[in-house]
Amino acid sequence: MLLPRGNAQALGDQLRGINDEIESLATQASELGTLIFNLITHRTNSSMQTLALISVVFLPITFVAGVYGTNFDNLPELHWHLGYTYFWLLCAGIAVVVMLLMRRMVAF
Repeated sequence: MLLPRGNAQALGDQLRGINDEIESLATQASELGTLIFNLITHRTNSSMQTLALISVVFLPITFVAGVYGTNFDNLPELHWHLGYTYFWLLCAGIAVVVMLLMRRMVAF
């Protein structure tokens, strides 16, 4: 069944318009997918930066805790009357110094 020439041309024009609209929507969908991916990547990077900063603060404290957590009895600090208090003061001091250094580097 053949359509009259005017109807076939109008139908062709409509199909081209629909095809152009589909291509436009496909492009918009692709751009939205890229935008969502970029937003997720930015959020992940922010989380990783926060975790890295926390690790930088606690890594020296972990080292000190590891040294004093050994089973060697010849560490003189282990027998001090206020050794436990000094340990926590040392840890707090290290944390403050590291945070000040990080702030100086504009990491916070």
